[in-house]
Amino acid sequence: YRVILAFVPIDDSRTLLYLRSFRRNATWPPLGWLVDTIDRTLNRWILGQDRKVVMSQEPPNSLQGEEVLLGSDRFIRHFREWMSR
Repeated sequence: YRVILAFVPIDDSRTLLYLRSFRRNATWPPLGWLVDTIDRTLNRWILGQDRKVVMSQEPPNSLQGEEVLLGSDRFIRHFREWMSR
């Protein structure tokens, strides 16, 4: 089972999320349809929960707040440095 997520900025305050999942099991079409339906339903539910958390964060723009980035966050730091140029 593989999941690919792509976060695509639309403008300064909105981002579009693309989610694609791949699997090699459930090759029998009726079972595949059922697994796909359950997968889509669960992904929508999980993403809905995540959206509530993100929308409740203050400040709305993470570049405006103060935060402490750890060593494992170096990609975030580099990305933000690149965006500020």
